[in-house]
Amino acid sequence: TLPMAESMGRLAPLVNGALSGMGAWVPVYPIDVVKTLVQNSDGGDDASSSSAMDVAKELYAEGGVKAFYDGLTPKMLRAAVNHAVTFWMYDLLMANLGG
Repeated sequence: TLPMAESMGRLAPLVNGALSGMGAWVPVYPIDVVKTLVQNSDGGDDASSSSAMDVAKELYAEGGVKAFYDGLTPKMLRAAVNHAVTFWMYDLLMANLGG
């Protein structure tokens, strides 16, 4: 284990899980926003009208870079809790199972 994690003691898996969960969403969130908008589009007869690139261009035109990160805070809070518990449970199980 890392010296910093050792100094944190039992909080290490919770803190590190939360940080890694939040950090994992930052680079992929814009892609997830575009994917969600494409999936929620009506489609229509013209398939190119709802392509990912067209959706991304329209989103940027409407709100700039900030539009790609709209709603990131709730996603990061959920990821922090989810990954903190996952890392903590993994650490707990490995310690009790002798892993």
